[in-house]
Amino acid sequence: MDFKKMRSFISLAETGSFSKAADAQFMAQSTFSAQIKSIEDELGVSLVNRDNKRMVTLTAAGDSFLEYSRRTLADFDDYLHKLHAISKKQSYNIGLFYCSRLDTWTQAIATHNAFDTEKQYGVIFSYGEEKRNALRDGTLGVALSARSPQLEKEGFTFRHVFYDYESLGIPYSHPLAKQTEIDLKELRNEKIHCVSTSRTFVDSPYIRKLIEEYGLTKDNFVYERRIGDLHFVTKTKGEIIMQPAQLLPQYVRVWEMRTPGNDFRIDYGWYYREENEDLKWVIENLV
Repeated sequence: MDFKKMRSFISLAETGSFSKAADAQFMAQSTFSAQIKSIEDELGVSLVNRDNKRMVTLTAAGDSFLEYSRRTLADFDDYLHKLHAISKKQSYNIGLFYCSRLDTWTQAIATHNAFDTEKQYGVIFSYGEEKRNALRDGTLGVALSARSPQLEKEGFTFRHVFYDYESLGIPYSHPLAKQTEIDLKELRNEKIHCVSTSRTFVDSPYIRKLIEEYGLTKDNFVYERRIGDLHFVTKTKGEIIMQPAQLLPQYVRVWEMRTPGNDFRIDYGWYYREENEDLKWVIENLV
């Protein structure tokens, strides 16, 4: 069961309203309702009484699942706190960022640490130059990152894990969201919000490509400090955002910028300097 679904269900139970819960989770109500229905389909039971349009109530199964969800998420949060505490004491830390694999990976690390008290792994969340400096000074033993020629020039080894695509997050109210195909040159008249290059370098080569090859200018791009700021902008202003596809919110149309030459494909993998048993465990278990 996806933790995001559990959080959505808890929000529904606490607000008693599909619309309020959807807003709280920054989702369209239709998407939110479909997510709740998918939980019921997965469990094979009805969790919500839908007879009362003013106030959503839970079935007996819903009450039970609410208790389970709260307990599960509380246990997971406790694991995360322990991981952060461990990361301050252990010499071998893993650098991660918020990606689609994060829940699975942190659970794998927490499970390992719970059963192997002799060898523990810590997690440090970091981005951009902060991450590269942590690799350089040894704070991180290994870090997940988009491919970086600079790190490879400095002697770090790259091991591929997965691909993603630089993508546009287009609000469904935007005219471009209705098109089946988008010519990148059409973006010349749009404001595109990205995470600041001081926080992450992953978008920079794709911004340059859009400027150099598709006629956009620096004025087309607006920089926000955090991913959450991007999501807030597209929800409140209805403007386009640009990120790797897996980081885009559910309430936008995700348009992956796929080209014949894979110009906008992002290669993610582990960067490390030294091969050892710690690295072997990471490579074998965090895939």
